[in-house]
Amino acid sequence: MSELITSHQIDDIDANQELHNANIFDIMRHLAALAVLFSHHFAFYGLSEPLVFGVTKLGTFAVIVFFTISGYLITQSYERTSTIFKYFEKRIYRIFPALILCSLIMTTLVCTLFGKGDGIKYLLSFSSLYNFFHFSTLGAYATPEQMNFFSSTYIHKNALNGSLWTLFFEFFDYILIFIFINNKKYSFAKLFILLVGSVFIQFLVQKGITNNYFIDRSTILTIPFALGGLLFLTRKKWYKQKISYFILMLAFIGVFLSKGNDERSMLFFGSISLIVIILGSSFKDRFICGRFDFSYGIYIYAYPTQQIIINETGLSFWLSMLVSIIIVLMLSSFSWFFVERKFLKRKIVKN
Repeated sequence: MSELITSHQIDDIDANQELHNANIFDIMRHLAALAVLFSHHFAFYGLSEPLVFGVTKLGTFAVIVFFTISGYLITQSYERTSTIFKYFEKRIYRIFPALILCSLIMTTLVCTLFGKGDGIKYLLSFSSLYNFFHFSTLGAYATPEQMNFFSSTYIHKNALNGSLWTLFFEFFDYILIFIFINNKKYSFAKLFILLVGSVFIQFLVQKGITNNYFIDRSTILTIPFALGGLLFLTRKKWYKQKISYFILMLAFIGVFLSKGNDERSMLFFGSISLIVIILGSSFKDRFICGRFDFSYGIYIYAYPTQQIIINETGLSFWLSMLVSIIIVLMLSSFSWFFVERKFLKRKIVKN
């Protein structure tokens, strides 16, 4: 029996459409996903990745954009979601269906067909099962045996999908939003504490007091995420107000002052976050308008696709990039229309 969409739910869909039209975040996310592909292409050839503003790699810059926009939109989602269950349901529907399909393809096709070991033996082994569940549950790295020795002879060795490491930390930030905002009272103050805490701990990391991988990555990425959330909570203060020009000016000064610093400069991360939200909110989307979102698919499929195209075809740098983009766009569009969109529609109907 087909489910009926109530008039209230139709209003929610229309409101969601207006939110997409009111900014260019969808366009920014697609450009950021393609920027990761472009940046990684250099690394896969053993070349240095392009730098943005002479500070950080283009791929890292794109990740800042992702986490900033995510912080803004996830805070918005949490503030407008009636229950904790629905909040996490939305987050699970957005990440895991597409990730599970990608993990299945990587295990059964990529590792089986392009791995250096016996494909059939691998497919029937515990290693393939582990590989599938590992990547399906926010894992990013596996041993050569678990990948059937995929990419063991490539320029960029023993890497199946290095891009996925950010998904764990993004989901971790989803949990932090729940922990810190919780009952939605004093949201700004609590999110500000999260930002200050992340900055302080990252300061200790950069001073060499601790080199823990999880502490390092979680704090540096939570900075743009928390800033995005704070900008959402204060949007009435700066949106279409003169103060936004002042914030933008300070942000560009921050970028200028970041030159010559470490590529994980907190000043740079924070400045880019401010620029992304202010500029992203200053224009209206006339192209995507919420009709589709290939950005996630581009992000999760680009890495293994490029590994194969670059190392198995012998194509030139630019031609291999063009072929990679075409294949990735095909995979991401399939993921969107046949997996992601179905779960997102189900989410809207159930809410």
